[in-house]
Amino acid sequence: MQIDFQNGGTTQQPVTPAQTQMRHARTRKRPVLRIVILLLLLAAIGGGLWWYSRLGAVYTYGLVAARMTPYYAPFEGVVGELNLERGDYVEEGQALFTLTSTQPDNVKEAQDALLEEIDRQKERADEARENMIAQAQKEVDRLRAAYEEDVARRQAAVETARAEAAKLNALYQSRRERADRVAELYDLGAAVRSDVEAAEDAAQLAYHNWQQAQLALRLAQERNVVDDAALEKARLELERLREGDPADTTALDRGRVELAVAQTRPAPVSVRSLFDGVVMEVGAVDGAQVESGRVVATVATRNNIWVEAYVPPDEARLVAEGATAQVYLPGREEPIEGTIAEDSGSAVRVPEILRDKLPSLMMGVYVRVNFTPPEGVPVVPGSRVRIVIPGPGE
Repeated sequence: MQIDFQNGGTTQQPVTPAQTQMRHARTRKRPVLRIVILLLLLAAIGGGLWWYSRLGAVYTYGLVAARMTPYYAPFEGVVGELNLERGDYVEEGQALFTLTSTQPDNVKEAQDALLEEIDRQKERADEARENMIAQAQKEVDRLRAAYEEDVARRQAAVETARAEAAKLNALYQSRRERADRVAELYDLGAAVRSDVEAAEDAAQLAYHNWQQAQLALRLAQERNVVDDAALEKARLELERLREGDPADTTALDRGRVELAVAQTRPAPVSVRSLFDGVVMEVGAVDGAQVESGRVVATVATRNNIWVEAYVPPDEARLVAEGATAQVYLPGREEPIEGTIAEDSGSAVRVPEILRDKLPSLMMGVYVRVNFTPPEGVPVVPGSRVRIVIPGPGE
């Protein structure tokens, strides 16, 4: 079937002007490429901001911890003179409680049991002291090696600067003598003015270089003074630990004397603290009858404390062994400087006592922060503290 159009045309003539506009209209191209580039730029900027924000400090909480020493009832008896509460400070040799045997026929057995317990506590105290001495010796060795390396490096710099100054001085003297000879030849008419000027310029340049070398030598000599304050501090701490008497020698002798008195009658036996510490737990009341081996009191040392902190796993990479950490004690605005210990990094469950401070953290990475509180600043083991670990972006 063939369709014939009017006036010999090949297409249907438009009936309205709108049909003509629709026929010649072109589809607008959308700027897809520009939109994709813009989205990529926004993603890159966002990723950069996120990455930089991850370089900030790590903020978390932890619990003050210390070496705990339980004090057991060495035999079955009645507790007396127990006037302790959690948080009380006790001194070395202070009586924690007394125990009166309820089995007079077994006095010798009770004596032996108490002596064994005192010996065990002495061994634990000696072992802890030896560990502290070993750590202090390790720190002294590390600082001494760094100190000697710094001294050698500074001395080498002085010697190098001195040799360079001597070499340039010799060069200057040679150039000065040559310039003087050329000047004499010029006076005799055996040299031209340009020769004199060239020789004088060479001498002045050599003099300038020599003066620069002299300045470099003086600077090297001034810098050849190494600060050994950190090394001296570590040495003093090591000497203090080595010269200090074992914490429990007096308590051991006193306990043996008291047992000698107890041989004839069931007199009360005093159990005394082996060191300065803080009472953490009281497991009995005054007048209570306890069986042998029951923990009556637990005391934490005051000179070997640390913080057990917990950080989110995605921030653990910002925590490095030996890095600085800041410990904020309750009620104290100024932080105490500490360091990240080497036994950090294991994934553990966050203690219930920290759940309100770290509500979104069920499992965290354990971080141990060693620190030494300033003199006169009370620190109670078990208290909650805030920890700030500066990151590389700080």
